[in-house]
Amino acid sequence: MFRFLELGVRSQESGVRSQESGVRSQESGVRGQESGVRSQESEVRSQNSTLRIDKKQITKTPIALAIGGVIHKLLGFT
Repeated sequence: MFRFLELGVRSQESGVRSQESGVRSQESGVRGQESGVRSQESEVRSQNSTLRIDKKQITKTPIALAIGGVIHKLLGFT
């Protein structure tokens, strides 16, 4: 009788260990997803920075062209 109960307890312990292993596996997966999200956030920040630089250059371009045109005219080029 006690042997039978002991086998039941061992079986339950094995089941608990299996569930713990599954939980650790899920935690590992979550950490992987979090890492992926951080990587994507970093990429978005990098793209935003590039867009800000491009925007500044775009706003400066017409001014540079106008100044270049004035200088071009003053030097007598057509």
